[in-house]
Amino acid sequence: MANRIKQSISGFLNFDKKTHIVLFIITLAVAFRSSFNPLIFRRMHIDSSVYITVAQAITRGFLPYVDIVDNKGPLTYLFSVPGLYLGGFTGIWITEIIFLWMSVIFAYKIALLFAEPFIALLGTIFSFVAILPFFLVNAGTEQYALPFLMISFYIFTKHLFSPERKVKFTELIVLGICFASAIMLKLNLFPLWAGFCLIIFVESMLKLRSAGKILLKYLVGFCLGITIVFIPLFLYLRLQEDWHAQIYEMKGKYYRILHEVPNIRLYTRNEYGVIF
Repeated sequence: MANRIKQSISGFLNFDKKTHIVLFIITLAVAFRSSFNPLIFRRMHIDSSVYITVAQAITRGFLPYVDIVDNKGPLTYLFSVPGLYLGGFTGIWITEIIFLWMSVIFAYKIALLFAEPFIALLGTIFSFVAILPFFLVNAGTEQYALPFLMISFYIFTKHLFSPERKVKFTELIVLGICFASAIMLKLNLFPLWAGFCLIIFVESMLKLRSAGKILLKYLVGFCLGITIVFIPLFLYLRLQEDWHAQIYEMKGKYYRILHEVPNIRLYTRNEYGVIF
C-alpha cells in the first residue's frame, strides 16, 4: 500500500505515454456522448439549454440573476462563457473535454492508491462507463463539478490511507478552491467536504498535544482556497450590481418572480422559467 501511495502522489502527470493516451481516449469516449458534441445531432436537455442560455446572455452583456433568471451558481454559466466566445457550442464541448480529462486523471490516481496500474485503469474505465447517462442526458453542472470532486476525493483518500496522515498546505488550499468552485456550481455538492472534514476534525482532536496547531493549519489553508474563488466572484457580481440578486435567488425569490411576472411561463416539472 505504501509503495502505491508513493507512486500515486509522485506527480500530477507522472504517467507513461501509453497511459496518457488511454486516459485521453476514455475522455474522448465520454465526451462523445455529450449534448454539445458537434459531430452528432442530439436534442439538448432542458437543464442544459437553460445553462447555455444564461451563458449566452452573459456574452451579450446581460446580467445573471437580474436580466435572466436561474437558480444555479454563477460558475455554472461562467465556465461556458470562454467556450462560447471562442467557438460556440463546439467551444463548450472543448471546455467539457478539458474538465473531463482532469476528472479521468484523478480518478485513475485514486485507483492507483488501491491497485496496480492495469487494474486501476480498468477501474477508471468502468467508473466512467457507469456515469455515461449523466453526460447523455444532462450537460453542465455534472461535467464541470466532476474534476473538483475527483481532486478533493483524491486528496482526502490519500490522507486517510497514507501512513503519515499529513496534508500539505498547498493541498489544503486546493481543497478550499475545489469546495468553493463546486458549491458555486451546485450548492448541494457540499456533503463530500462536510463528511471528510468531519472525519479529519475528529482525528485531529484525538491528537491532544498538537490538535490546535493542526486544526489551525487546516482551517487557514482551506479558507485561503475558498477566498481565492470567492473574492473574484464577489467582485464580478458586485461590480455588475447583481450580488444581492443572486442572494435573493438562492433564498427562493426566483419562485416568487415566476408568480409576479406575467410574461414568464412556468414548467413546474423542471422548475425552470422560460422567458418569452
